[in-house]
Amino acid sequence: MSDLMVPGPVAPPAARRGGGPAPLVHTAAVTTGGTLAWVGWVWLLAALGYGAAVAVISFVGERDTSLWQVAVATWQRWLMLAAGTTMTTTFAPMLITNGVTRARLARSVVVCAVAVGLLGGLFLGAGFAVESVVFAGFGWPRALSNGVSFDSAAAVCRLGAAYGLGLSAWFVSGWLAGLARHVRESAFAILLVPALVPAVLAEGLVLGGVGAFVLPFIPGWRFPFAVGAPVVVTVLGLACVAGVRASREISLVHR
Repeated sequence: MSDLMVPGPVAPPAARRGGGPAPLVHTAAVTTGGTLAWVGWVWLLAALGYGAAVAVISFVGERDTSLWQVAVATWQRWLMLAAGTTMTTTFAPMLITNGVTRARLARSVVVCAVAVGLLGGLFLGAGFAVESVVFAGFGWPRALSNGVSFDSAAAVCRLGAAYGLGLSAWFVSGWLAGLARHVRESAFAILLVPALVPAVLAEGLVLGGVGAFVLPFIPGWRFPFAVGAPVVVTVLGLACVAGVRASREISLVHR
């Protein structure tokens, strides 16, 4: 009777399915859930801090540009870069040693990149939507630091879409940079340049109209989102294909 009550060793996902590859839905849940487990807390704390700041400002002053943009949206790119950079270091030992192939790990990271971009865009878009209502109530201008207005539902949706695509681009750039260290550490500095291409293109083609990095050589320049977004999506697709192929050479031993 006591033998029946003692659980046996927990087998890795592949072993429980007779040695076959672990389903993508399971491995992607690990990468996505593991990332959101800490990114979600950062988003929550940022939202709470923003709410407190608005409450204080409503008593002592006023705003003529978006606080959500400055206090929350602007630094999200660095959060995504950090998340992407640590993907291989965090999840490769966990999954590969449990029988998950390197290709399946890479595809799980791609799913995570899409998920965090989508959720990040929804989070930031919701923030702009709430701020638009709050600012309208106080009679404050609803505009970004570069003068772009977000006083309509269409403008808020465009902001959410732009930031979501930009966050995915920064995440993928971070992933490629992290891969370079595990695959070709001796050429890391060289590989870092192409790794950052998705992020740089997203900044110029998608985020240029929502308070991204300034392009001093073209004052007031803004690339139409409807034109820039397909270009960035295409580059992201190519970058993900390159990342999946590069992942075949992941080494779990630091060289």
